[in-house]
Amino acid sequence: MKLSEAQLEDLIYENIWLLDERFSIAKIKGAKVFGRQVNVGRDSNRHIDILCKDDRDNRPVIVELKIDSIKRNHIAQLLEYRALLISLEEEYKDEWQKEFGSNYFIPKLFLVGKKGDVQSEISASLAGIQIKYIDGAKLENLGYNTFTSLKSRLDEWNAIRNSGNSTLINREPFINKWQDLVNEVVESKNSRSKEDLFEIAPTPPKLYNHSKYYIAYQFPFINIKVTNILHDIMGIFEYLDEDFPFDEKYVYVDFPELFKTNIEKEEKLKISSEMKKFSLPGLHIFNPKNYDWPSYKLERSLLLEEKDFKKTIMQLLNYSNDLLNKYARDVI
Repeated sequence: MKLSEAQLEDLIYENIWLLDERFSIAKIKGAKVFGRQVNVGRDSNRHIDILCKDDRDNRPVIVELKIDSIKRNHIAQLLEYRALLISLEEEYKDEWQKEFGSNYFIPKLFLVGKKGDVQSEISASLAGIQIKYIDGAKLENLGYNTFTSLKSRLDEWNAIRNSGNSTLINREPFINKWQDLVNEVVESKNSRSKEDLFEIAPTPPKLYNHSKYYIAYQFPFINIKVTNILHDIMGIFEYLDEDFPFDEKYVYVDFPELFKTNIEKEEKLKISSEMKKFSLPGLHIFNPKNYDWPSYKLERSLLLEEKDFKKTIMQLLNYSNDLLNKYARDVI
């Protein structure tokens, strides 16, 4: 995959954490947006590709992007930017001091490119410049054959980060909290029912696409299945495929047994129509592109109020079971 310079700039600007998780886009006016193509030259001809702030020490971070090999003249270009900050014109200095304080003229310097030779790396190191490489060929080896596919995956990661998870490691306490709350609902329903007894199925381990074995740790997303032993009544999950990508605002809820292939098409249409009429606070119906039945999105904010969350899950469980009894039990 060959990236253009504009695509590389989009990639880094929208995902600045690729350089460092402690970096944020600086609130300094650029050509069109903050922190992008920021002018620091007296002749209006010196523009920083991307300007960030290191949130640890409030220092500016100047990022220069090169789509091909990094060369020594690129190092000189970054050093010129650093020198220009010392002599900023007054109309710019106030803005920089407001954003960075007294650190405005001591930036950190980054060069991002495809590759570089040893001499350039040594020169950069001596000048206090960090080098990062982004290799299109390596990205293809990871399965990202187009810029669109890479951007789509990074958008998903940003959604995960925006939901309060900087990584997918150690999400077990968060997932267990959801499972425990759903299990409380199931136990409450079982205590009042003499017919259908429900249980939740444990989250399965993740199966790699090109592997014949299961890895040791759990699938790092919410994936709760409620069953009455014979049938899957309801699923609550965070991620499945391109139709159900990770969303920082919602999780998904579906009723898998209601749309088995042996259900008549007319019955499926009736079920879909009923689902569209069903309404709860924080619940939104939508139609996945590659599926011929609707699903629900449930607002994550409901988890903040455990009482409301359990009430919603109970209502969804009752509704799903009612639909199953009405339309599907005889043919499953």
